Amino acid sequence: MKNETMIWLEYAKENLKSSKVLLESKLYNPCLQNIQQSVEKAIKAILIEKSIVLKKTHSINELKTF
Repeated sequence: MKNETMIWLEYAKENLKSSKVLLESKLYNPCLQNIQQSVEKAIKAILIEKSIVLKKTHSINELKTF
């Protein structure tokens, strides 16, 4: 696995862990924001691993079209 892929997956795991803490605290909006970030970073990790050039975007819909 590429080093950059591992970095993005670690970021995704951190956002997921944060979202769980926020959910337990009933802070739903920031929880959802962290879940979105986790999914986005995981998709970017997959694209990086497949050597697909990333477009600068935060849209999961745009990322999933690769």
